[in-house]
Amino acid sequence: METVLYTSTTGINNKVDSTRIDFNGEGLIGLEVANNVYVDEHGIIKSVPEASLKIEGTFHSLYPVVGGFYLVEDRTSDSVIYYVTLLEGQFTFSSVVSGLSKGKKVNFVVVGNRVYYTNGTDRGYIIATIRYNWPTNIWTGPEDLSQMVSPPVGTHMDVISGRILLSNGDELIFTEPYLPGIYNSIRGWRRFESSITMVRTVSGGTYVSDGTATYFLTGNNPNEWTLQKVLSYPAIAYGSNPLLINPSLFGFETTQSSLLFNTTKGICIGFPDGNVINLTEQRYAPSIECSTLTVFKDSLVFMSGSTKGIIVQGKIGNPGNKVVTEWDGGFTSLLATDNNELIGAKSTGLYLLWGYQTEDLLGLEMLNSLEMINNLNMVIL
Repeated sequence: METVLYTSTTGINNKVDSTRIDFNGEGLIGLEVANNVYVDEHGIIKSVPEASLKIEGTFHSLYPVVGGFYLVEDRTSDSVIYYVTLLEGQFTFSSVVSGLSKGKKVNFVVVGNRVYYTNGTDRGYIIATIRYNWPTNIWTGPEDLSQMVSPPVGTHMDVISGRILLSNGDELIFTEPYLPGIYNSIRGWRRFESSITMVRTVSGGTYVSDGTATYFLTGNNPNEWTLQKVLSYPAIAYGSNPLLINPSLFGFETTQSSLLFNTTKGICIGFPDGNVINLTEQRYAPSIECSTLTVFKDSLVFMSGSTKGIIVQGKIGNPGNKVVTEWDGGFTSLLATDNNELIGAKSTGLYLLWGYQTEDLLGLEMLNSLEMINNLNMVIL
């Protein structure tokens, strides 16, 4: 009788019967269940740190900016946007915008020194910690003045070549270049089959998803866009994190900034040319709808839904076979900072999942990892 120790893992494989989960005989094993653990870049299972509640409240819509981040809190009768800094595990809040409609996710986009925001009802822009009304521009071009109007208050938002892109139901609105207060009501929009769930730009164009599929609009001039369907399934609407990544950290040869986004069939990378690759579809069929995601320490993707979450290790496995584990999550918004801090917001408060003194708290992590591995001992007859 030979005892084989599982030394590393390829993560959850729920695409095959549990009796057929992969094992290479040399310690590399697939898993049927892996909860509240992640896999490091060497394939070793480690425990997810316990989230530390820092401030009670109903928080959502985390968005990184220079020196800190924006955060939205739902209060008794309204919502407020805060500018927040984090130092040695302590958060400092500065109120920026109040009186917003309660309970609505806020999307942000940076244009120069301005951060524009919208939640489908309220909009404006912020410079540093000062709030301004959405611009009202005056049209002086050749088009008929009657068709050059203020854009509707959008839900999802991004920017391309000086134009603000806004989703309004099933329409994608694009403003005039460097005039966010004006769009052409005759030509300045593109209609999709159903309500838009994602608008994200890359250097070669714009990714858009509605309720049925995901598309790529080629080029940086919306008046010359060509449309191609790149996925037959939709992206899941998520928070405002930019989520542009370096694909080489996920095992690809290119370093061109690319879009990381979640879909109903797994997490995908959208490259600047419109090519899309699903990172997990060959091994993992998601049963958890994750509406927020962030990338921690270059390649560890944390995603979360209302009750559970998914973690993907981008450095291990070929495209389609990246390592997946699950965690209790339950966050409405996640944000990884440049200082290797992982922040989570939900209806009960603002949490620090990873950050100041976390490494000290995880001094027993390797010991815990070895214990988990020992619990996975398999006796082969």
